[in-house]
Amino acid sequence: MATREDRVRFWLSAPLVNFRQQRRSDPAAHWTVHFEAFLIELGVGDGEYDPVAQAMSTQLDAIADDDERDAFIESDEFEQIAYKPELYETNAGAPAVPVVQNFNTPEWLGFCVRQLPNWDRSEASWPTFSDWFKDAAQREGMAKLADLFIAQFSDDDLPARVHNANEYFAGALEYMSSTSTSQSEEVAGSVSSPEHPDATAAVYGADANAWFYFCIDYLPTWDDDWSDFRRTFMEQAAARGFADCARDLMEYAESVPP
Repeated sequence: MATREDRVRFWLSAPLVNFRQQRRSDPAAHWTVHFEAFLIELGVGDGEYDPVAQAMSTQLDAIADDDERDAFIESDEFEQIAYKPELYETNAGAPAVPVVQNFNTPEWLGFCVRQLPNWDRSEASWPTFSDWFKDAAQREGMAKLADLFIAQFSDDDLPARVHNANEYFAGALEYMSSTSTSQSEEVAGSVSSPEHPDATAAVYGADANAWFYFCIDYLPTWDDDWSDFRRTFMEQAAARGFADCARDLMEYAESVPP
């Protein structure tokens, strides 16, 4: 089972990397501008009711010299503020973990584990992936989280975005693995025995799990309009490098009598 330190580490890691990168790339900006973005990415709003945000803000505000403050932000000492046990002591029914809204729920993290591999890590495909990611999140009742997530990542240049997406995916996967060892069994168990084994082979025959998860998320969107679904499915699949897999699957589907 994940410890409190594990949960804090996952919650903090990607936003802290972004905060530090923003300070390095634009040190002339007032530190509070980047700190506010940091708090938003943490999911604590303006931080007024979050003890970790308050502790960090107090320490940063107490440093008068900009260079010294930026050096402190880069230090382990700044990061360790988030791990202080006293910040998680309960009183009057207060939560014993950071107030992170829904960003560290199994639903959101599982969604990111499924969806992030669908981005091929290129700038050209980012707009298409972003729209698809937000549409998929909306179908699962997480539209606001996805909007904030995409907005934050869109502010990065491509190397930073790729790095942060990989880090976020790795953290989400580690967190989900540590909290539920039966994730893979649950996914496998949700797929019934295929009526048409050739079609199942087309889904499972891809080189990466990303194609499998793409199919899980996108195939249920088909309603009565096959031609419109087929066109959209092919466009979305091509944007993620699955053009051949999608063509094979569509051709097989159309060969099966209704």
